[in-house]
Amino acid sequence: LTERVQAYQQFFNTLSKAKASFDVFQHCEGSLRQSLDSFYLFVEQELQQARQQISLSDIRRSLSEMKVEAQKKLNDYMKEIANAEKDVNNCEKKLLKSKEQLDKYLDIKTRLSTNNDNENNSTLKFTKDLMKSANNIYTIKETEEHINKYNKEIKDDIKSLQLSILSHDQIIQASRKAYQQLDYNCKK
Repeated sequence: LTERVQAYQQFFNTLSKAKASFDVFQHCEGSLRQSLDSFYLFVEQELQQARQQISLSDIRRSLSEMKVEAQKKLNDYMKEIANAEKDVNNCEKKLLKSKEQLDKYLDIKTRLSTNNDNENNSTLKFTKDLMKSANNIYTIKETEEHINKYNKEIKDDIKSLQLSILSHDQIIQASRKAYQQLDYNCKK
């Protein structure tokens, strides 16, 4: 009977050890599941961050392309403005010459007012010079209109570039906030 009790006692001790081992395995399994869940979350967050970095690099590239294109347009407009200013300067010079000629003809007309033939010729030249002056003034006005048009286009392009830069800054701020939130969640 004593041997039997000892055998049952030994069997009970073995079962207790097996139960303790089973409990340790269950605890390890729970820890392993937690580790796997944490690892899955980490991989998912890293993937999301990589996608954000890719989209940010695409946005940066497109913004730099837009900036280069806007700079090209701005340079073209500046060239056109410079050409228009040259045209204006040339027209002003022509107008000044015409004014000088007009002054000369007026002076000549006052001197030769006694002679009708000379007066008629002078009046004809005077009229031609006035027509040239009027054409020069018209050309100057057209050039000024072109300059105003180019200035408006430049202002519009600058506004669109500023809007693009503002939206780019907003995207960067949003991605920084998302990254900070992600970093905060990872540290939890």
